[in-house]
Amino acid sequence: MSGTLRRGAAVLAVAATALAVLPAAASADDLGPLVGPKQYFTGSVAGLASSGAANSGAVIGVNCAAAASTGSPIAGQSVEVKLLLPPVAANVGYTGTAATSIEANLIWSNGEVVFITPLATFKQYSVPLPIPTNVKVPCSGTGEVSFDPEPASGAVSYVVPVKFESIGVAG
Repeated sequence: MSGTLRRGAAVLAVAATALAVLPAAASADDLGPLVGPKQYFTGSVAGLASSGAANSGAVIGVNCAAAASTGSPIAGQSVEVKLLLPPVAANVGYTGTAATSIEANLIWSNGEVVFITPLATFKQYSVPLPIPTNVKVPCSGTGEVSFDPEPASGAVSYVVPVKFESIGVAG
C-alpha cells in the first residue's frame, strides 16, 4: 500500500471513529435540565402520567409464579419526570424552595401493611430511569408512584396511580 493510500485509510478510520462517537455526544446534550427550586413538573410510569382518575392506565407488569401473591417488575419499564413551564394547570408537582432532586416511590398495601419502595432518584428532567427488577410488588391490584421533591421545603408531590398485572413467570 502506498504512503498516500495509507494516509487516506487512516483519515477515513479517524473520520469513522468521530462519526461513531458523535451520537453519544449528541445524546449527552439532549439530557433535560437539572431539577431545582421553584419548578413545576409531572411524573410518568411506563410513559403515562396521572389523569387525575383513580386509574391512569399506567400498568406495571409483574413476573409472578402461579400461586404467588408478589413478584418482581418485568425489565424494560421506566419512570420519568418532565419539567413544566408556567403557566401550569392544577394537579402538578412543585419542587418548592429547596429541592435539587425528585424521588419516585412506589406505594402499595396488602390490606394491613403499607409498603413504600424507592424506585429512582431524578437529578434531571426527561431522563427515563428503569423500574428496579429486584423489588417485590403485588401480582395484582393497585398502588401509586409518588414523585417527591427533596428536600421538601414547600414542595408538592405528583402522584400517578398504577395497576399491577401478572404476566406469569418470564423465562
